[in-house]
Amino acid sequence: MKNKKCVLGILAVAILILGLVEYVYCEKRGFTGPHLTATATDADGNTSPFSAPTSGTSRSIILQEGNNLPKTQLQPKQSIELEDNRIFGTWSLRSDIHTEQEADDFVDMINNMGFKRVHVTIDWRDWEQAETTGEYSRYYIDPNHDKAITGLADNGMKIVYCLVFWDEEIQPEEGYARFKKEEEIQRYLDYAQFIVHNFKDRIEYYEIMNEPRFNEDPHAPFHQQNIELVDYINLVNRSVQVIRQEYPEAKIVVGATVLFYERDYFFGILESDIMPLVDAISWHPMYGTSPEYDDVREYYYNYPSIVQEIKDVASAHGFKGEYMCEEICWSVNPPPDQPWVYGSETVCAKYYGRGIMMHLGMDVTTGVGGTSHILSLPKMILIRNLCTIMAGAEPVSLLIEIQSEATNIRSYSFSLPNGDKLIALWTDGVAVDEDPGVKANLTFLGFTAQDVTGIDVLVGFQQPIIASNENGNLVISNLLVRDYPLILKLSPVAKPALVTDLTVSPAEAQLGQPVEISVKVTNVGGMESSYTVTLTINGIVEDTEIITLAGGETRVVTFIVTRDVAGSYAVEVGGLTGTFTVKEIPPPPPPPPAWELYATVAAVAIVAIGVAAIIYRRRRTSAR
Repeated sequence: MKNKKCVLGILAVAILILGLVEYVYCEKRGFTGPHLTATATDADGNTSPFSAPTSGTSRSIILQEGNNLPKTQLQPKQSIELEDNRIFGTWSLRSDIHTEQEADDFVDMINNMGFKRVHVTIDWRDWEQAETTGEYSRYYIDPNHDKAITGLADNGMKIVYCLVFWDEEIQPEEGYARFKKEEEIQRYLDYAQFIVHNFKDRIEYYEIMNEPRFNEDPHAPFHQQNIELVDYINLVNRSVQVIRQEYPEAKIVVGATVLFYERDYFFGILESDIMPLVDAISWHPMYGTSPEYDDVREYYYNYPSIVQEIKDVASAHGFKGEYMCEEICWSVNPPPDQPWVYGSETVCAKYYGRGIMMHLGMDVTTGVGGTSHILSLPKMILIRNLCTIMAGAEPVSLLIEIQSEATNIRSYSFSLPNGDKLIALWTDGVAVDEDPGVKANLTFLGFTAQDVTGIDVLVGFQQPIIASNENGNLVISNLLVRDYPLILKLSPVAKPALVTDLTVSPAEAQLGQPVEISVKVTNVGGMESSYTVTLTINGIVEDTEIITLAGGETRVVTFIVTRDVAGSYAVEVGGLTGTFTVKEIPPPPPPPPAWELYATVAAVAIVAIGVAAIIYRRRRTSAR
C-alpha cells in the first residue's frame, strides 16, 4: 500500500512538472489550440487583447493559394500614435462614467482602441432613456464627465458633442411637436450656450439634436424627438448663431437621422437653406442592415448610390463640408426596435468591417455603435485593427480588373501619406462564420508596386503576397477573397532584405591568408527584388554584391578578403558585426655564431677520434 502511494505521489509530481514545463514552453512559442486568446501587456501593466479566438478553420486563414511566406501578427497602435483614421465610437457619458476611475478607464479604452474621434453627450442620447429615468437636462456638468472630455482632448481626439436637451418644462400630450414655441427654442439655445461655453476649448463639433423626426399622427405618443422639418431647420438656424457667438471655431453638424426610416425628412434637411451654414451632415444608415434580410436587402445593395445622392443634393444646395455616418451596428442581441438578429459575434464583426470600409471608401467619416468594453470580442478586435491600418488613409481611384467566379466582389482604394496604397475587397453576399474564400486574380492597370502585403483584419495577421509587375501592370493571382474585408497594402518600395547568419572563417589568419565572410540574405516580400549587399571592414566599404531574389528566396553571399598588416579587423554586413585577427608569420631562428660552429666540429672530431682509438685497441688486443 505504501509503495502504491509512493508511486502515485511520484506520478503527481511528474505531471505537475510536465505542466510547468509545457507552460513555460508555450510562453516562449505562443499558444495554439481551440478557444484561446492572446493578451498584450504594456510597460505600465495595462492589458489588451490582440488576437481573435483560435478555433475553427478560419483561424488558419490562407490569403493566397500556394503562398507559404511567413505570417506576422498585427500590432495595433494607440490613438495618440496615429494620424486621423476618421473612425469613431458613440457613448453617453451619463451611462458610462460615474467616478474618476471610470473617467480614466474610459479615456484609456478609447486610446487603446485607436479611435481618433469620439461622439459623446453628457445627457441621455434618446428621449426614452430620459423619460424612463426621469433624468432631464441640467445646467450642471459632472466633474467626472468634464475629466473624461479633458482626457480625450489631451490625447488629440476630435470630439463630436450631441446637443440634445430634454426639457422638463414641456407638458406631455399626444401628437406634441417640439420647438413651435419661442420659449422652447430659447430654452434649447440657453442650454446649448451653456454646454459650448464649458467645452469650447476642447470640443470641435456640435450636433443639433439626435434623430429628429416627425410623426403626423395627432394621437402619437408624446416624444421630445418629434420635431417638424420646418421647426428643425429653424432650430439649426438659431443654434448656429448662438454656438458660433460663443465659439467661432465650432463646427456644426446637422441631420443625425435614421436614413432607412426618415429618408424624406433627411433629404428635406439637405434641400434647405441651412446647408451653406453648417460644417457636417450626419445620418444613421445601418442597424443590422445586410443581404440576409429581405426587407433591407435592396437598401443594402443600393446604399452606395444613396450616399452619392446625398452628396449631390447637399452640394447642389451650397454644402461644402464633411459627411458622417453614425451608429452603424450589427448585433446578436439587438434592442426590440431592431429585428435584424445575427447568429454569432464573428458574423457581426464581418459586417462591421464591411460597413467601415464602405463608408471610408466613399469619403464618409464613420461612427460605430454597439461597442463594448469587452475588447476581446471579434468586432472590437476588427475595429481596433482598422483604426491602426486606416490611419491617414484617403480614398482614391485605382483601375482594377478582377477575374473571379464570384460576381459580387466589392472593392475600395485608399492612399496613405507615405505613398502606399490600400485596397479593401470582399464578397458582398450573406456573411457566415466559416467562409473558405473564392479565388480571384487582380490586375492593377497602369500601376506597379515593389511590395504587396495582405492584411486579415478579423484574425489579425499580415503576410507578404506573391505578385509581379507585367507590362506596366501589377498582377496578383490566386488571391482568396472572403465575406469580410481583405486589405492589400501596395508599396512603391521593396521591404529591406533580412540578413542573417554572419560567419567569418578563419577567425585568426596569417598575413595574406584568405578570410571568408558570408551571410544569408532573404527576400521577406512576395515580389522579385534586387538588393545591394555591402561589406565594410573597420568602417570602410570593402566590397559590394548586387543580387536578385524571388519572393521568399534565401541566398548565401560570400566575400573573400586578405590583409597584409597584422591586427584586429571589425566586419559589418547588413547590420551584423564580427571580427577577425591577422597575425604575422614567425621569423626563422638566427644561425649560431661561428665559434660555436667550430667548437661543435672540434667536439665531434675529438669524439670520432676517441671512438676510433677505442676500436683500434680492442682489435689489437683480440689479435694477440
